[in-house]
Amino acid sequence: MFQKRREYIAAFLGAFGSSILEYDTEGYMKLSLLFQVQGFRCIVHVELDKNFPQESALILPSVDLPREKQPTIRETRGRLSIQPEVDWDVMAERARVFLTEKIPAFKESSLNEHR
Repeated sequence: MFQKRREYIAAFLGAFGSSILEYDTEGYMKLSLLFQVQGFRCIVHVELDKNFPQESALILPSVDLPREKQPTIRETRGRLSIQPEVDWDVMAERARVFLTEKIPAFKESSLNEHR
């Protein structure tokens, strides 16, 4: 599982490059990146469970709203379709597509909640 987490984090590093804010270099359990869609920025936290790829999550808090008023979206493995035997570069690209599709709705709900 350690090797799979490390490969997945490495794929994110390749796919998201300068958007990576930080990542866990010891257990390869977490990664944070700054993602922007349509001018809306989110820090995306990727959390990988010890049982990865069976358990993982993407967490999206907005950086455009005050911290105490931030809604979050948490998407788990089932919605991300992470498969045990997969090309990790393909999985990182799937995460990019997933985020590109989900962030506009997250933006709208975030802004509506604070109007």
